[in-house]
Amino acid sequence: MEHPQQNVPFVLSLPPTLFHVEQPAGVLPSRNMESPSAGGEARCQACRVRPVAHCLDEAGNEEAYFLCGEGAHRFDARALRPLEWFNLASVHGSITYRLQEDFYDLDGTALQLMEPVLDASLHSAPSLDQVRDNAERLVDYAMARGVLDDELIDAFSKLDKTSLFQALQARTQPAKNPGKLRVACELCAQCIGPLAQDWVRQQSNEGPKSTIVMAAFIRAAPHCFPRDEAFERALGFFGRMRVGDHGEKVHLLGILQDPRVVDWIERRLADSSETIGGYRGDAVAGSGISWNPIRSWLARGRPLWLVALDTLRYLGRLVTTTVPAPKLLEPQEERAMAQVLNDYLRKDSAPRVEQRVRLIQDR
Repeated sequence: MEHPQQNVPFVLSLPPTLFHVEQPAGVLPSRNMESPSAGGEARCQACRVRPVAHCLDEAGNEEAYFLCGEGAHRFDARALRPLEWFNLASVHGSITYRLQEDFYDLDGTALQLMEPVLDASLHSAPSLDQVRDNAERLVDYAMARGVLDDELIDAFSKLDKTSLFQALQARTQPAKNPGKLRVACELCAQCIGPLAQDWVRQQSNEGPKSTIVMAAFIRAAPHCFPRDEAFERALGFFGRMRVGDHGEKVHLLGILQDPRVVDWIERRLADSSETIGGYRGDAVAGSGISWNPIRSWLARGRPLWLVALDTLRYLGRLVTTTVPAPKLLEPQEERAMAQVLNDYLRKDSAPRVEQRVRLIQDR
């Protein structure tokens, strides 16, 4: 998981009447305070009750924390109550440095506290059952946890898509936070679909360009865009990642299930001297490939024959929970394919190659 680097925060004390957000005080207000608006009194993002006294702006975090005096103290001491952690994580995401898993678990329990947490049992974070019937609360819950498991996806699938999309927009507009964008894109992919295509298109053009965000956009592309646009945009997202991340993240292109990815990878290998990782086999297997191109790659030498072996290794295996296990298209008789692999092994008996061939044959 990617986390912002630790930085010493800059704390600015503010008069309590500098900002105002029109929302009732309470445990779970209907809208999060993304940024205070001028005109009166703003509420602390942690307790949602007391007025803001501090604006804490950490380098590497796109959004400032607006906290009351007690909230700022507990935040600095890594001793937030579970509900205070939840309220902050629902606004800022749970991968931001001060809120991430090294310091709090997914229930908001402090793990590296510098002082005791006061009355933690009286300020517990909401459970899934408490929020599952309300789109806004459920989006808050997803943003705070930072991951969508099967139970959470099932809860979202029971909600009206339009209401869900509106709640998502309210919490990610403008979207500058990588952790929140990742969750938002996963929601668009799993639960909203084409209804969100204009929003995903806009966010991909304007949002941050970190690898974690580009990977999220690739996951959303085939679910939100028409096929041709999904292919072009996914390649565009991939190209905007750091070059050093390409080998690890190229497997995401297999989510498209588009045979054009195979041709793109073949051209890339022919034109590039970059290091080839096993993840390319994921992308090829997920995109759909028949035996004849595999046999051709085996005959053409490195790096294509290494990618061919990786592809055969991944065929039949579940790559992600949302993509069916890929299968070899137009296979030949099993004995004939085994003979091609044995002939190849005679040309290249490197330990890695021999290991891959034996694993494929055993399956």
